[in-house]
Amino acid sequence: MKEKNYGVEFGRILSMLMIMGLHVLGQGGVLGELGYNSLKGQAVVYLEYLCVVSVNIFALISGFVAVNSQFKIRRLIGLWLQMMFFSVGMMLIIGPLYQISFEQVIESFFPTIHHGYWYFNAYLILYIFTPLLNKGIKALGKKELFQLLVIAFFVLSIVSSFAEKDAMYVEGGYSPIWLIYMYVVGAYIKIHGIPNLIRKRKLMLSIYFLFGILTVVAHDLRNLYLVYFDGFEGQDWWVRRYSFPTIFIMSVALFLYLISMKFPKRMHKIIGFFSTSALAAYLFQTHPLFYNLVLPGMFTKIADWTSLLLLGSVLLLSVFFFVAGVLLDKLRLWFVQRLKLDRMMDSVYAYIERKFV
Repeated sequence: MKEKNYGVEFGRILSMLMIMGLHVLGQGGVLGELGYNSLKGQAVVYLEYLCVVSVNIFALISGFVAVNSQFKIRRLIGLWLQMMFFSVGMMLIIGPLYQISFEQVIESFFPTIHHGYWYFNAYLILYIFTPLLNKGIKALGKKELFQLLVIAFFVLSIVSSFAEKDAMYVEGGYSPIWLIYMYVVGAYIKIHGIPNLIRKRKLMLSIYFLFGILTVVAHDLRNLYLVYFDGFEGQDWWVRRYSFPTIFIMSVALFLYLISMKFPKRMHKIIGFFSTSALAAYLFQTHPLFYNLVLPGMFTKIADWTSLLLLGSVLLLSVFFFVAGVLLDKLRLWFVQRLKLDRMMDSVYAYIERKFV
């Protein structure tokens, strides 16, 4: 049996911590309190762009792991049930504390068709097409696949980032199209590898941080242009898109660094404990009611703290949200086992797979 790559599993944890941080900074109100024209503002902008790679890392991991896996109805249903647990559960907790409408209650029961959890919806589409993607990826030769990825990068990253009104329908990376592209990149790395780059771990990490600085420079130039030529007030975040070229390069570089990481065996169990429930943190923190009613402006006060204290607080808050989501998911799994629902669902999965797969 092939040994599990714990660098990949750690990548799930790290990318989810980054997502938690993005929401603390953005929806939590920190970014809105700080401009880009101060040292502290620049530090926060840099942290924001270092974390934006998170969704890309998750998609790269999906391709890296799933390209040699079989499509399983039970995984699809299992993900949907996990999502429904958090969607309905969070509504039952938040509902009594806030005056929510009947429409919001209905949306919590049917989040997939009411724009709840955009990443889950995009991943759902991606996962449905994985059998087709995997066969196509393996049918192409290394050179053909690489050429395809280069052309797709030009269209989906470069052209889409600068085209007027999102002409390529990539939506800044908030779309199944971009997740599918990142999946194929992850699958290419798994099948063909990039050995010369994977071996240069320090170089990959340096590229990640260096291109983060270049992204901040692009962000600043964009804002300076808007200030001096359009009289814009505030801070524009046009550069903050998963599909932006520098963000893509940062994502791949960090991913190559992660898959080359080695951990002592004593760490394997701890990493596995958190990585298997990493998605739960996203489902917990970005529940539409929590994200739109509870989280907005919650952390504006920390913007007044010193740079070091501010950044440390963002890290601690990210860890808090991540651990809270993971523990809630472990509680869900405990109830499932306690009530023997897992055995019942195994029977349902087996029936569906016999009839439809």
